[in-house]
Amino acid sequence: TPNNFNIRYNNWPTIVNQTYYPNSYAAFAYDSIWAEAMAMNNSIKRLAELNRTLEDFHYGDREMSRILKEEMYNLNFSGISNIVQFDTFGDVHPHVTYLVQHQGKVKRTVATILPKEKRVDFFTTPPNVIRWAGAGPPVDHIKLKQVDTRLPLHVFIIMAALSCLAIILTIVFMIYNNKYRNAR
Repeated sequence: TPNNFNIRYNNWPTIVNQTYYPNSYAAFAYDSIWAEAMAMNNSIKRLAELNRTLEDFHYGDREMSRILKEEMYNLNFSGISNIVQFDTFGDVHPHVTYLVQHQGKVKRTVATILPKEKRVDFFTTPPNVIRWAGAGPPVDHIKLKQVDTRLPLHVFIIMAALSCLAIILTIVFMIYNNKYRNAR
C-alpha cells in the first residue's frame, strides 16, 4: 500500500545505516516497475496462444512488442503515486493534479485540476486562496491604451527647421545634378 511504501522508504536510512536523501520520484519509479511487471504478467496468456513465452523475447520482435504495449495501455491500478493508467502516447493519465503556489515560505495547494472532467476547482477559503501579483489575475490579452503626448514647442520648431533645410538641400542637389548630368 502507499502507506507501507512511505514507511519503508522513509526508514531506509536506519536499515542501511547510511546517509540518505529521499527522492520525490521514488513513487513514480516504483509504479513504473509495477506497471511493467503487470503488463508482462497479463501478456503471458496472449503469448501462450501464439506458443511463445516471455523468455522468447528479443528486441526485434514486433509482435511481442505490440502485445506488451497493448497490455500496458490496458493497465489501470492504484499505485503509490496515484491511479496508474496510460494513454495511447504512453503517458500516465493524471487523475487529480494539485496546483501549489509558494506564498512566502509556505507551499499552499490553491486548486485541484481534474482532467477527466476538464475542470479546475480553485479553493475559496483562506489561507488556500491563490494570491495574484498586483490587483488581480493577469490578463490573457494585450490591453491597448491610447496616450496623448505633447511635443515641446522648441523641439517642434527645431525639427521643422531642420526638415525645411533638408528639403532645400535636396532641391539644390537635384538642380546641380540636372545641370551637370552630361559633364564627365
